[in-house]
Amino acid sequence: MREDVHQIPGVGTALISKDGKFRSRSYRAVWWSSLIVALMMLLLALLNFMRWAAPEPGVAKPAPSVNEALYTSPNLNLLDVALAGFVGAKDWSSQLDYIRYPSLIERKILTLFDSHPFRWGHDYRLIKADLEIINEIPQVRALIEMEGSKEQRAVMVEVTENGDYLVDWEYAKMWQEVPWDDFRLRADSTPADMLVAIEPGNYYNFTYQDAKIYQC
Repeated sequence: MREDVHQIPGVGTALISKDGKFRSRSYRAVWWSSLIVALMMLLLALLNFMRWAAPEPGVAKPAPSVNEALYTSPNLNLLDVALAGFVGAKDWSSQLDYIRYPSLIERKILTLFDSHPFRWGHDYRLIKADLEIINEIPQVRALIEMEGSKEQRAVMVEVTENGDYLVDWEYAKMWQEVPWDDFRLRADSTPADMLVAIEPGNYYNFTYQDAKIYQC
């Protein structure tokens, strides 16, 4: 039986025998392939939409290890013991009993002993004290005035689990591993522990203009 190739408008190329039957339907193969691809793309789009629309599973926050109700205000008597002992100490070693992590801080104290004058050993006046929970650790942020010089200093005092008040020596001394001027002159990128005081500003520009989100 002889077969002829015909171009059928809107259909494509087909082999048609004398009896008028299709022997090859390439146009149908293309049509079915396009349909399968379209269905797969529709399925992927549907899966992505379901994933986007589905609510994210809630992440259970761990219960705080500190009962904040017990730390609404500082115990001024215990705070005075810590501050009076620390501020009124006559030398570095006398401060060790009133600071947190004394064994770790002692090395830093000895490093500074020869190069920094001892600026404590005074009475103080408490200006204000606020108790905050920082990283689940109760801490008192205190502002004191040194008697005589009238110098004001900010001091952080940690409240330990057994109720002791211990001064954050690094914060009170503004200790840093390398003096700021020396750090700026370093030619390499060696990191260093730095403690700096930051004064808030009011300059916001470009995409950082929302003061409720960004801190200047």
